[in-house]
Parts: sequence; C-alpha cells; structure tokens
Amino acid sequence: MPSFGPKSKGNLGEAHQDLQKLFKKVVETYDCAVIEGYRGQEEQDSAYHSGKSKLKYPKSKHNRQPSLAVDVVPYPVDWEDTKQFYHLLVLYRE
Repeated sequence: MPSFGPKSKGNLGEAHQDLQKLFKKVVETYDCAVIEGYRGQEEQDSAYHSGKSKLKYPKSKHNRQPSLAVDVVPYPVDWEDTKQFYHLLVLYRE
C-alpha cells in the first residue's frame, strides 16, 4: 500500500484537517506526493511570477494557516506523463 514520505507528511501537515483526511484516504489507493501546502508571501510571489499560480499573496488558499490548498502529484513524479496527472484529477473530482 502506498504511503506518504516525510516531506509529503510535512507539507500535508500544514493543511486544513479536512484536506489531511482526504489525502490520507487517497494515498491508500493511489501513490501520490504532496509537494506544497502553506505558502508564505515569498513563496506565493515566486509562484505567481513564475506562472505556477494565478493569484498574488495573500489571495491564494495556500496562504492561510492551516492551508486550504495543497499541490499533489502522482508518485513517482514524471512531469511528461500527463495521463497520470489526469487520473489523479479524476480522483479529486469524485
């Protein structure tokens, strides 16, 4: 059974309890990694300027404590394998 590594656990630990519960269930059946939870102003500004976020600080759900958003990717991460990302997206929507 898949499980989160230390970094994913730390990132998920920054998130709202409901998100923690949700992704603890997801990882039981789908191997994924939590690559980001809370973002401070510097991280959010960087994400905005690099095009990874459409929102400036403090408007992102990542900018609250606990975070109301997490960034999750299929594990192992293959940025070229869009099928894996689509499958994970379908899990979110169900």
